Amino acid sequence: MTDKLIEAVARALEEPLDNWGLHAEPSEVRLLAREAIAAIEASGTHAVVPVELSEANARLISAAPEMLENGQFLLDRMDELDLANMPDELTRDWIGHVEPAMSRFRAILAKARGTT
Repeated sequence: MTDKLIEAVARALEEPLDNWGLHAEPSEVRLLAREAIAAIEASGTHAVVPVELSEANARLISAAPEMLENGQFLLDRMDELDLANMPDELTRDWIGHVEPAMSRFRAILAKARGTT
């Protein structure tokens, strides 16, 4: 394992860790990178290739906490809607279109949180 590889992996980890609110010292990030590389190499099943996060992926990672929070907020508000006063046609549309989409969105949020 080379120092260059460790530094490349550490650089790739720094921004996502910071964006997730996991503030770590550079030495801790390098140690995490070293341990991750060692575990992958020990498995013998994967090659380690340092990659830079694309700008799009970096934006997505940085927005993830807000997307999770606001997505849950949206679902909570939709759950509070009183369907009793809706016309039958709108109720059928809600049950046939909106509720399945909400269920799928709940599953995605749970998966992202690791609670599935």
